[in-house]
Amino acid sequence: MKKIISLLAMTSIAALLMMCSEDKIEPAGLVAIDPTSGSGKPGEVVTINLSFTAPNGTKDLFVYENGEESDLIALAGATTTTYDYTIPGDAIIGSSITLTFQLVDAKGYPSLLTNCIVTVGE
Repeated sequence: MKKIISLLAMTSIAALLMMCSEDKIEPAGLVAIDPTSGSGKPGEVVTINLSFTAPNGTKDLFVYENGEESDLIALAGATTTTYDYTIPGDAIIGSSITLTFQLVDAKGYPSLLTNCIVTVGE
């Protein structure tokens, strides 16, 4: 009887150890931008430099304009890129446009959102 109990205990411990695998989960990536704000006249281009920290590698960059998806850039492992934003020709002088960037890493994990405010000038 003691042998059976010992065998069951050892089997249970082995099963528990197998269920507790040590999958290493890396954090989602981060997006850094420079400058964090910009300005220009309608029709002008504002260039934004982006860099990424992504332990799982980079895959895609989503760009949102005032909350609506406007662009998708395939990064394929890149750690930096530039984004050229053309201020719409009909943009209202004095208004602000919020560009939001979100990285998706190679494992499909999204980063936090990072904003750049573009002010429409004269």
